Amino acid sequence: EMMLNLATHIVTTRVGWGAKSAAIAEIATELNLGLDSFGFLDDSPVECAEVASALPEVKVGHLPHCPQEYLSFLLSWWPLDAPLLRTTAGGNSDGAGTGEDAARTEMYKAEAQRRAARALSASGSAFLASLRLR
Repeated sequence: EMMLNLATHIVTTRVGWGAKSAAIAEIATELNLGLDSFGFLDDSPVECAEVASALPEVKVGHLPHCPQEYLSFLLSWWPLDAPLLRTTAGGNSDGAGTGEDAARTEMYKAEAQRRAARALSASGSAFLASLRLR
């Protein structure tokens, strides 16, 4: 059984009352990813329709109303990365993914930290100094 671990599997989040499509677009910009790299899941047909209409590149899945049916839905929803679903509770993949796949979340987190540091730096040289490169 695969357990979703927020610290391990989730790079960033958005919480708020605004349009879900706007939040997805912000995350795409933050992570420097194309919208075609995103999937959106919700049990609300209104939210699903809003995202599908505003961001046609995003794969949208309408979750069942019954949470007990989520796992079956997720296992059959084609956009999901099969190696992630086959990751064991101990964090070991069944070998279907690559080493880069396993490290992808950390790479995105590191890039987000670099962008935040760059935005806070007074100059390009101050940013480079903050990285403490050797």
